[in-house]
Amino acid sequence: MRTLLRLCLNVAAFMLLSFGSLAFGASVSITSSGNGIFIINGDSMDGVAGIELTLNYDASLASPSVTKGALTTGAIFIANPKFAPKAIKIAVISSKPLSGSGSIATVSFASHSGAGSVTLASSSIIDSSGTPVTGAIANSTASGFIPSPGIPFSQPAASNSSTTTGSSGTAFLGTISMPSDTTPAAAANEPPVLAAQPEASAKPPNEPPPTSELDSETDKSVDTATTAHQSVLERFRAYQGEKSPAILIALFKKEIAPSFRQEPFVAIADGKTVVKIVVDQSATDGRSANFALNDSKLVSLKKNDAASKWFIEALPAANALKASLLVLNDYQIIEYPLTITPQLKDVAATEADFATYLKKAATAPDKHDLNNDGKYDGTDDYIYTANFLARQELNKVKAKSVR
Repeated sequence: MRTLLRLCLNVAAFMLLSFGSLAFGASVSITSSGNGIFIINGDSMDGVAGIELTLNYDASLASPSVTKGALTTGAIFIANPKFAPKAIKIAVISSKPLSGSGSIATVSFASHSGAGSVTLASSSIIDSSGTPVTGAIANSTASGFIPSPGIPFSQPAASNSSTTTGSSGTAFLGTISMPSDTTPAAAANEPPVLAAQPEASAKPPNEPPPTSELDSETDKSVDTATTAHQSVLERFRAYQGEKSPAILIALFKKEIAPSFRQEPFVAIADGKTVVKIVVDQSATDGRSANFALNDSKLVSLKKNDAASKWFIEALPAANALKASLLVLNDYQIIEYPLTITPQLKDVAATEADFATYLKKAATAPDKHDLNNDGKYDGTDDYIYTANFLARQELNKVKAKSVR
């Protein structure tokens, strides 16, 4: 799954050990170096552990690229220069708080006429405990700098989450969000949530996990190896063979990752159905881990040392097609995609009805565009099959309750 490189990468790798002073008066500003180059600067960033920025640029600038700045060396750094027309999104997560002042990132435009301008449309900063930091945010415009307040992170109520603490501890923190291939508005409506454990003293393994394939559509700079597991949705998008209920159902039954399990194995994203994710500690070689949820809200996080497992309960955003759990530490990021689907009002009750639906879809594909993207493809087959399976599982539960 390549979404670490093009999705809304909502990450958090904050440690809860004492890190010293927190950031007071932290500020972000933009300066132009000429020739279509703009420097994003951070000032008085002591104690800052997370930064989220949205930049807008004018019509005289085009083809942006983003590189990591000196201040963010060693941090997880994700940039999407194609977040929206004339908009760039940047997220920085550091397991160790930033210190001092310096450049956060450099934005370079391959095409530019005149001086051009870049403005800071929104900004969020949090410290190592997940607390929002209010600082002076300066927007670079043709007429100079216009100060505006930072936008605090979403902080779900403590009553909505449950954490357990042990020798290593766990904690629920704030959020950092990056754009996905859903619309920016949809991503903004359902910010991710995250949780973390204190930094482990163990050293990284001699051979780090494999790095996922790069997606050329998104510029990024990440100092951490990434492993992104293929989702069931991506299986459907890639599948080009014969279609039958049995074949499409089989695409759901194949294991996604040996150290992860979702319960139920397919869930309706109705804004009410909670998904449980069981994570074996072997996924991170038993080392302390941090968790982040993309397009979902954290309901609870528990750790069972005896079973060597974590249990995360998440509430996917209503009508979401994609969501994922990120497992992070100082040397790797693992993305586990959830298997969820928007709810359909009308879906087959039996495999025979399902087969009839597939025949109709083959002869009249324009009438079977379930996600309204103007075409009938594997995504639509995924949505229908997922709803069919979810209905079958619900019927099994009802049947058991009657007995």
